[in-house]
Amino acid sequence: MVTSEGEYHDRQRRIIQPAFHPTLIKKYADIMTTYAANMCQQWQDGMTVDIHKEMMHTTLEIISKAVLGSEVKLEKDDDGEVGNALMVCMEYFNRLQIPFCELIEKIPILPVNKGYQRAKKILDSIVDNMIKEHRDNEIKGIQQGKDLLYTLLQAQDEEAKNGRMNYTQLRDEVMTIFIAGHETTANALTWTLYLLSQHRTVADKLYEELDSVLGSNNKENKDDNSNSSSKRVPTIEDVPKLEYTEKVFR
Repeated sequence: MVTSEGEYHDRQRRIIQPAFHPTLIKKYADIMTTYAANMCQQWQDGMTVDIHKEMMHTTLEIISKAVLGSEVKLEKDDDGEVGNALMVCMEYFNRLQIPFCELIEKIPILPVNKGYQRAKKILDSIVDNMIKEHRDNEIKGIQQGKDLLYTLLQAQDEEAKNGRMNYTQLRDEVMTIFIAGHETTANALTWTLYLLSQHRTVADKLYEELDSVLGSNNKENKDDNSNSSSKRVPTIEDVPKLEYTEKVFR
């Protein structure tokens, strides 16, 4: 979808569109808040965290569960296999935009190309397992949620044999969502939090709105654990009320 054009893009968009139907958004929202809350529960006062890594971990888990219907855990240590594979692939894609990249691609012995091929095999294996799990469940008659992967598996593609999208097309679309679908959000969240730390007045106004809409504790009693029950996780119904929050993020 990201790199395709014309009629092929239009056809793929029509196939994918049902997975983003408004009726499914609430389910996605619940998954987002659940994983975000789980992330926050791991933090403690006085900790120092790499906020970009935290955002990358959490958005990957969300996109995997909400859109692909599978749980993919990203290791939080620096040598986590999945995390490294993702970073290698994303850096490689960025490198392809530089001049003469076509020549670099054609030299397989270069370390950058060998590293990319190793990383791609890891991610291909993950996506293959997601697809296999869905197909096995389909064969066994196990009821599955209508996530994006389910939609793609059920899609009828006029050009494919047996009326379905061929495997390469299917895996390309899943891989696109898997990689691009979380990195962009993680980057946006990371920079938003950084900018808020640099503009205290804006941050205070944001927190005031969150406290007001979500019924959280005010500044005078927010450190009082006895009042923690007044805090709640936001729902999709809260979004229209969070006007300043939306402006900050946009």
